[in-house]
Amino acid sequence: MLKQLPQKHKRTINRYNKLSKNEKITFATACTWADAIKREDDYKKFKVWHYVNIPRNSDLMSNNSCLTDCLPQAILFHKNKLSKGKNNWEKSQALMFLGHWLGDIHQPLHVGFASDLGGNATKVSSPDGKCSNLHWVWDSCLLYREKYSDKQWLSLLNKKWQQTPSPQFSENPPVWKWANESFNLVRRSDVGYCLQQGNKCVIKEGELELTDEYYKKFSAILQQQIVLAAKRLTLLLEQTL
Repeated sequence: MLKQLPQKHKRTINRYNKLSKNEKITFATACTWADAIKREDDYKKFKVWHYVNIPRNSDLMSNNSCLTDCLPQAILFHKNKLSKGKNNWEKSQALMFLGHWLGDIHQPLHVGFASDLGGNATKVSSPDGKCSNLHWVWDSCLLYREKYSDKQWLSLLNKKWQQTPSPQFSENPPVWKWANESFNLVRRSDVGYCLQQGNKCVIKEGELELTDEYYKKFSAILQQQIVLAAKRLTLLLEQTL
């Protein structure tokens, strides 16, 4: 399906991944397409689909927490498009969106609060000095804390893959359950995103200081989230294609 991508979008994916324009598109690189095109006029409407915002006094999401234009609904929408799309390009887009959405919903800060932009406004000082806000830490710096080679990285994730039970769900994926898993991670006091005060989870004042221990602990958790996302995406695609 990805072999027939328009050249324009192949170049967009490779440029986003800092690869040569003629590099072969893999499913891994194609999963970044949703980020690569979100500022283009034809795709701006999808920008709000990358996340879901929760009220600060909520402790659980339900099936009607958002009815449209949010991450859980995006998964359901593009699963349907992948199954019933009118042509190969429509299905290819749905496939690339799904690969991205499953990653986003397992990155905990894509399920957060609007007032701080899902941790983008939460300033941090971090051991590597690179990531300056909490969302960026969870998007990037936690992943690359260890200087793994590609072979070491794949070996680590493969080991976790073998240790992780295969998911089971019907043809309707439990997107709200996945969102709640991330939301529960977000609200953990040791994550540093917010503090529970009564029925509200309020943002901490000032800059959040992250330690090497924080990086070590949550790097392992994020790696496990990646494996969960991959296993669930695999089953979702098997049911749909």
